[in-house]
Amino acid sequence: MRTTRGLAHRLAALEGRLLPEEQQLPGQLELHFTEAWPDCRDAPGQNFAQCREHGPTCGVSVGRVRRPGRFVITMGGPWLGV
Repeated sequence: MRTTRGLAHRLAALEGRLLPEEQQLPGQLELHFTEAWPDCRDAPGQNFAQCREHGPTCGVSVGRVRRPGRFVITMGGPWLGV
């Protein structure tokens, strides 16, 4: 029985990895930098877009998280390139 249980766990883990990213990571994490746009646009290794929600100088980076829902972190001040 132990082998069957172990096999079932491994198959469940494999099945979870085969799901589309939207189902694996249903939540969304947004990092808003209110004084960053357009300086953050070409940040290496980052994917920033202009945010319309917080004004014309806000740059936003969106990522996926495991917990369902939308999580927003707003950072004020000038863009430091971090």
